[in-house]
Amino acid sequence: MNKGPSLYTEDSLNYLKYLEYTLGSLSIAGCLFVVVMFFCYKNLRSFPFESVVYLNLSSMMTSLSYLIYFVDDPGNVDIDYCRVQAFIMLAFENSQYLWTTMIGYSVYQSVINYEENHAKTTNLKRAKYLILCYGLPLLFSLTADRRKVFGPSSYWCWIDTSEKNANQEKTAFSVFFYLFFWLLIFINLIFVLFNH
Repeated sequence: MNKGPSLYTEDSLNYLKYLEYTLGSLSIAGCLFVVVMFFCYKNLRSFPFESVVYLNLSSMMTSLSYLIYFVDDPGNVDIDYCRVQAFIMLAFENSQYLWTTMIGYSVYQSVINYEENHAKTTNLKRAKYLILCYGLPLLFSLTADRRKVFGPSSYWCWIDTSEKNANQEKTAFSVFFYLFFWLLIFINLIFVLFNH
């Protein structure tokens, strides 16, 4: 079966791989630096900075997902590695977006309702944030994995975009992901506009 001409040469694919691994490694190192600073300096241990640490943990896991697997040949994919990469990527990318939104919401609340939001953070508030920002994306990834929508998407794995495996459910998951992403950007924009 003729796959047609490839968009990338072997040299350009190797370059993309090295670039991806280098940038992913730098991202992980930067995220680890933030986490280590949080634990080293007691005066940083407040809920706002703790939220930044949670955001960094999500970013670190997203970067790790890019390092797990690179699809050299989309026609010959190791589906187990592919599913692991896609699961981690989808869960933690969504988690990043939610943590960013929750940090924006906290800043907004601090400006609008100064007294109430400068009280000590309760474990209940912390649990709500953790469940929303880690639990919801995890549920989304578990659902996508159970529905077998993960697969090759160009040179990494995500929601399967190959024509032979395309179906309405995979399209719906892709649309939902991007709608969710743009909704959170819009919400953050509102927080920024009302904080000035």
